[in-house]
Amino acid sequence: MKLNRSALLAMDPQARAETIKTRLDSRQLTPSEGRALDDRPPLTDADLAEFAAVYGAPRTQPTEAKS
Repeated sequence: MKLNRSALLAMDPQARAETIKTRLDSRQLTPSEGRALDDRPPLTDADLAEFAAVYGAPRTQPTEAKS
């Protein structure tokens, strides 16, 4: 039997959100993976454009991964 940890976190939405944010901030998850945990699709180009229109351009630009 395997414990479903997601079900435990789902009981407390605030703790779940904080856990996902921590994992995003520490780069353990990509934004798309974090959205998938909430059964949400990845952001589209239109979504990103709307964020930029409402909140302005991101403060930092993504960088290329170094191998």
